[in-house]
Amino acid sequence: MAKLAVLTLLALLGSVACQTGGYGYGGGSPTPPITYPQPSYGPPAAGGLKVGYYDYKCPGAEDVVRKVVGYKDAGVKAGLVRLFFHDCFVQGCDASVLLDPTPANAEPEKVGIPNLSLRGFEVIDKAKAALEARCPGVVSCADIVAFAGRDASYFLSGRAIDFDVPAGRYDGRVSLKNETIPNLPPPFADVDRLKQMFAAKGLDAVDMVALSGAHSIGRSQCSSFADRVPPSGTTTSDMDANLAASLQRQCTTPSDTVAQDAVTPDALDNQYYKNVMSRQVLFRSDAALMTAADTMGLVRASAYFPGWWNAKFAEAMVKMGAVACRKSEMAKLAVLLTLLALVGSVTCQGYTGNASPPTPITYPSPSPTTPPTPPSPAPVSPSPPTTYPPPSPTPPNPAPTGPSPPAPGLRVGYYSSSCPKAEQIVKDTVKNAVYANRGIGAGLVRLFFHDCFVELVVFVLLALLGSSNGDGYTSPGSIAGGLTVGHYKGTCDRAEEIVRDAVKNAIRGGDRGVGAGLIRLFFHDCFVQGCDASVLLDPTPANAVAPEKAGIPNLSLRGFEVIDAAKAALEGECPGVVSCADVVAFAGRDAAYLLSGNKVYFDMPAGRYDGRVSLATETLPNLPPPFAGVDRLKQMFAAKGLDTDDMVTLSGAHSIGVAHCSSFSDRLPPNTSDMDPELAASLQQQCSSSSSNGGAGGDNTVAQDVETPDKLDSKYYRNVVSHRVLFESDAALLASPETRPLVSSYAESQKQWEEKFAAAMVKMGGVGVKTAADGEIRNQCRFVN
Repeated sequence: MAKLAVLTLLALLGSVACQTGGYGYGGGSPTPPITYPQPSYGPPAAGGLKVGYYDYKCPGAEDVVRKVVGYKDAGVKAGLVRLFFHDCFVQGCDASVLLDPTPANAEPEKVGIPNLSLRGFEVIDKAKAALEARCPGVVSCADIVAFAGRDASYFLSGRAIDFDVPAGRYDGRVSLKNETIPNLPPPFADVDRLKQMFAAKGLDAVDMVALSGAHSIGRSQCSSFADRVPPSGTTTSDMDANLAASLQRQCTTPSDTVAQDAVTPDALDNQYYKNVMSRQVLFRSDAALMTAADTMGLVRASAYFPGWWNAKFAEAMVKMGAVACRKSEMAKLAVLLTLLALVGSVTCQGYTGNASPPTPITYPSPSPTTPPTPPSPAPVSPSPPTTYPPPSPTPPNPAPTGPSPPAPGLRVGYYSSSCPKAEQIVKDTVKNAVYANRGIGAGLVRLFFHDCFVELVVFVLLALLGSSNGDGYTSPGSIAGGLTVGHYKGTCDRAEEIVRDAVKNAIRGGDRGVGAGLIRLFFHDCFVQGCDASVLLDPTPANAVAPEKAGIPNLSLRGFEVIDAAKAALEGECPGVVSCADVVAFAGRDAAYLLSGNKVYFDMPAGRYDGRVSLATETLPNLPPPFAGVDRLKQMFAAKGLDTDDMVTLSGAHSIGVAHCSSFSDRLPPNTSDMDPELAASLQQQCSSSSSNGGAGGDNTVAQDVETPDKLDSKYYRNVVSHRVLFESDAALLASPETRPLVSSYAESQKQWEEKFAAAMVKMGGVGVKTAADGEIRNQCRFVN
């Protein structure tokens, strides 16, 4: 068997992709999933790069680089971000930008005109020297450049931007000065030229705009924007006149330098986008972002929502870090030797862990071998279950015999052999029905009473609520699309527990706002394309049209990183089983439970599949706007199968979270509205301040419920009654005779609202559910398989 294992491994390794200590597949072989722990900021990196690449090869490697970077000033850190960009755009991310002139190559990239002002080389040298002392010949210079770019971003952003960098790059041997100008975007490029140059590196318009935000740090030579500073008394540029005049004074020679962002020159933040909007940027390539509709929208989103830009910048840095991964013939040998070492150390009891790897060869050539790493589980292809929902593979144990039967022939556990799941099926059916409508529970008690008095057969109930599936038992009733409570029992028993832990860690980590975000995320997912996790999909080259996530109502959504964390843990425990749509539903339920002080809890039916379609254009027509009246709200909820009671009940989620001032500014003075004057005055003051809770253009955020801002409760309805709500859509609930009674009822009874909210969440979770026929179980929630 050992020989067979070796032969099998050799056969699988017939074609090794981009160099790493791991492996790749060529031809038509399926590519195994890349290790890529949360928070995931993009698709798996090309060429087998993976997060934690040096965990066993050189433990602490990333810490060494971060420590060296941390001691440098803001200018050097800005240079390290730029160094990473310039490296990846010429010859790929291979450290070719670091190579000095030699007799064999007198003109490497480093002496190219765009690179003459590069900084940070001494930081890379110092980090490399420290790493060579710790683990010689292991860590590539290309990975050090990538880590340093990430770490510089971390420090310059005040630790707001942090992300995992996949590693495993090898260093290139080719570096040519004449490749710099054709590959590096010039400061005078227009938007079409920029798009072409980024697309050539596999980066889209979203990446391009996000990475341009690095122009909020560092300095620029006056020669790079001289064409934008007109002679005194002329107006041939669209640059802000005050900035132009200031630059004229500072630029006495072409080699003089000025800050790229005069407002926050040493902070990597979204100020750059505010500067673009106000025409206070240096380069023509910066100003060009406002000349195309798609890039203009991204600039505005980045200016208004700093957290969104932070995430997009991180995603783009990871994606750029995979450009043109270097190949190495030594990679195949490294993999083969490592696997042979592992196989050679396997005993009848399993892996001994005592294999000694060959000594690595001297740097800069890549090491042919790597220390043996603990074996990881084989990847599992996510194939949809053939039955929906899949029945448990083994029946439960027969129920114990109870007391003597009350009548001849009756006994406890009667169906334990002939139909082991009979009682559980009925119980699940009743539970689903009662959670959706408690009145049905009362009806079932009455039905039992009437049955006994008029000799009806009890199992008529099963005939009414289910249908035979051919396996000798009756399927439980469903909320929609075959959803059932306990769907993952037998296939992934800890699924709901894993999601609950992820949500608990996020909320109890001090950010209750992310809990409010998870409830909103569930709502926004279900109202567009149905509850299918389409809201989670990131932009990709294959999706030329922007996905839901980029729709205007979704730009302020939160909680994606919690879903990523939960999904990663689930894939580790039961790969390809739990859908992202169910993770979103469970997370919304668990957030409601924690934010309500453990008072709102319910079983969430599951069995959703993930959708493959996500369109930003579908967000505005489907998501109820904050200025909608009651009739418009009723129509939009009815389109999703939800009635007026559901609409009023789910509106109670406005008791948590924050709202942007732009979403209710029409209700503030000098406009007339029925808003409480005291609240209006307070909001006007908060919305006009320049506090840290703001966005661009004064679009600050305020709590939706000033009394209990972090608690999911019925205070919202008291606020509606007292005219202390933000949105027109909230106030409208009191103006309509159809919705007013329920608002008043909820204002008086917290318990009633809690029960109705649970039922409405379950009902909403059945909207537009996908099945195996039109969906999938995604490997990563941000991308279709």
